Amino acid sequence: MWDTGRVVDSPESRVVLDKMQSPIGLISLTVRRQYENVLVGVSFETQPGAAIGLHGGSREHYVEGSCSIYQKGGQGWGVAFGAVAPEIERVAVRSDDGEMFPARIIPLPPEFGEDYRAAWGVAERCREYCALLGYRDDGKVITEDVVRRGRPPIRLDPTPDLSAADRLTRPSGDFDRALDEETRERLRERWEALLARSHRRMPPDPPRG
Repeated sequence: MWDTGRVVDSPESRVVLDKMQSPIGLISLTVRRQYENVLVGVSFETQPGAAIGLHGGSREHYVEGSCSIYQKGGQGWGVAFGAVAPEIERVAVRSDDGEMFPARIIPLPPEFGEDYRAAWGVAERCREYCALLGYRDDGKVITEDVVRRGRPPIRLDPTPDLSAADRLTRPSGDFDRALDEETRERLRERWEALLARSHRRMPPDPPRG
């Protein structure tokens, strides 16, 4: 079922990470950058695929996954795909009936600046959904709803030489980082000035006794 897993350059900005056979033919695992977002998805030779953006929510998860469900000859099947944190050692796909199917992890090319790795697998039989499962080195199962705790995500900035002005114009986490570096002290000084001004405007305390 699995192809060689080699990284292949594709047209436009998309990179093909892996290929496998499915009930409707060959499908590919892909990664591309849209603005500052990294999108991992699947594509088909016969129809458009789907993609998921990494780190899109307010909280980061060990397993960031999605799925696409299809019908073939009255039998449902699906492909689960996404990315997993470095703490995840291996992955599998579970169908809505609890049946388990093999999956694999594929590292992203270094130019994407990600410590997360792509992951995917096919549920050959399912009805409405299938999902990626991650496994830690101690064997513990990690589902897609488990929030990543204990350490912040690593961001390997592929363009570290940008000026502060350039970073402030970028629609990404670089904005927050530049804001912390460039203006945190200025905001603190403004806050202290406003606080002092508010104290000056307050009436004196009434005499006691």
